Amino acid sequence: MFDFLNVWMPIAEMEFNAAILVLIGFAVGVLGGFFGVGGAWIVTPALNIFGFPMAYAIGTDLAHIFGKSIVATAKHRKMGNVDVKLGLISIVGSVIGLEIGAQNVMWLTAKGIAGPVVRYTYMILLFGLGFYMLYDYLTKDKRAAAQAAKVAAAARSGVEMAPRKSWNLPPMMHFPASGITISFWTVTGVFLFTGWLSGFLGVGGGFIRMPALIYLIGCPTAIAVGTDLFAVLFAGAYGCFTYGIKGRVEIIAAV
Repeated sequence: MFDFLNVWMPIAEMEFNAAILVLIGFAVGVLGGFFGVGGAWIVTPALNIFGFPMAYAIGTDLAHIFGKSIVATAKHRKMGNVDVKLGLISIVGSVIGLEIGAQNVMWLTAKGIAGPVVRYTYMILLFGLGFYMLYDYLTKDKRAAAQAAKVAAAARSGVEMAPRKSWNLPPMMHFPASGITISFWTVTGVFLFTGWLSGFLGVGGGFIRMPALIYLIGCPTAIAVGTDLFAVLFAGAYGCFTYGIKGRVEIIAAV
């Protein structure tokens, strides 16, 4: 049924139904608008479920991420929401992490187990995030009351509460646009890990990176959003490049 909509994918050397590609894009757009997420975490599993080999699904999704992040990054840059210094460091960490993830996928592909391993990794990651969100929702009132009690106690004693800080191992780096000073190792660790996620799962990594920018690194929310998009742009560009030279990007599907 609907075989007349099948399109030949010359790189993956397979036929794929164009209607499925449109439906995947529609679902990503709807969920992205409803939940405020990019939706790349849907594209890779969906392509794989409907027949794309996992490495091709990841590479094609990274090409799709790169294309759609250009306009968003330019818009936030114009609004002044991009910490360029932090973003440049993100390029280094993300590229290294992404290449490690891509090499992991190619090794698993050679062993014939890339599909199951990546799918199980998706399941563990998304279940973990879902559990954390549920826990955060159920305990928010208790945590708010505890924080209010700490503030009241500090006010009574006349001692100003010190802000929570991340691991302050030298060298320390100052980011004027974000107004923060933080350990180089904290910043690098965040971008290495999210870069690896991009290379291994074919996601932008924003659902991990943006909360880390806000709560771990300490960026203001607007700056975190813009800088995250900046990181996604370059991670997507390198991901498209590295999977492309490995012959794992199906441009027709990405478009």
